[in-house]
Amino acid sequence: MTRAISMAAIAALMVLPTTAHASHGPNAGPKHDFAVGGGISGINTHFGFAAQSRPNRTDFGHVVFKNQTAGTETSGHVVCVRTDDNRASFVFEIEQGMPQGMFRTIFVEDNGPPVDGEPVDAVVGGPIAASPPDECPEPMDVPPARTLAEGNILVHDSPADA
Repeated sequence: MTRAISMAAIAALMVLPTTAHASHGPNAGPKHDFAVGGGISGINTHFGFAAQSRPNRTDFGHVVFKNQTAGTETSGHVVCVRTDDNRASFVFEIEQGMPQGMFRTIFVEDNGPPVDGEPVDAVVGGPIAASPPDECPEPMDVPPARTLAEGNILVHDSPADA
């Protein structure tokens, strides 16, 4: 039941901001940064995430990664998110899966909508740490080898933060 609620919450969060894809102009789109996405990574991991920044380091969101090949699932709540143009990084506390209680960094890249049905976005897992970072890590370029097998990622870098 909890898994169904978590996935429904992610789906709801993913639907709402999708109209902001081309909102990087002055005074356009939401005033806060966010990254949302879902699909299957190049290593057969099904994923869904929604991460949004808020003032005073009260970022929020939820993350689910399920590797079909290994039979593992990891999920948790977002503790920070940072965007830079079409790239984002976010950290979540691992609440389900291993190593529970640790903090995982994820890097994503939004390269636009799928082209001829083929995804162009990318996701890669970063380090795992025992405590949350003082500042969310700087987003990085995601290697092309980490392009999604299916799905889409949307990153919004608010002009208010620029």
